[in-house]
Amino acid sequence: MLRQDPKLLDRVPRPVLPAAPAPAPALVPGDELLVGRRSEQARLQAVAEQVRTGRAAVVVIEGEAGIGKTRLAEAAAGAARAAGWSVAWSRCADDTGAPALWPWTQVLEQLDQEELTPSPRPPTTTPTPRASGCSRTCEAG
Repeated sequence: MLRQDPKLLDRVPRPVLPAAPAPAPALVPGDELLVGRRSEQARLQAVAEQVRTGRAAVVVIEGEAGIGKTRLAEAAAGAARAAGWSVAWSRCADDTGAPALWPWTQVLEQLDQEELTPSPRPPTTTPTPRASGCSRTCEAG
């Protein structure tokens, strides 16, 4: 049986959802400087503009440990919150004991959405055995 880390049950506080769409956040750092992240910030700004016009988007930030993923995400989330946007935050578990769809479950919970329930799998069909038109006889000799 798989063990789950009790920390996986910790939740991030739920955001307060705005009543009307707010303008796209300006993803430019304030007093703090994000070194070498201009292209990433430009991509995030483009996604924010896309969302502002009504096109949904999901941003996934990935990369090696220690390269600044969390800092970049914090800057983007802070700018979005400052502009009045709802921000949901989740992390993937580092072990194999996490429940299925764990990051999405966390996001939906923060946004007061229904819990994910996996769709039932379609029944698998077993191929019907077919008789072959030929047979093979082997003789031991």
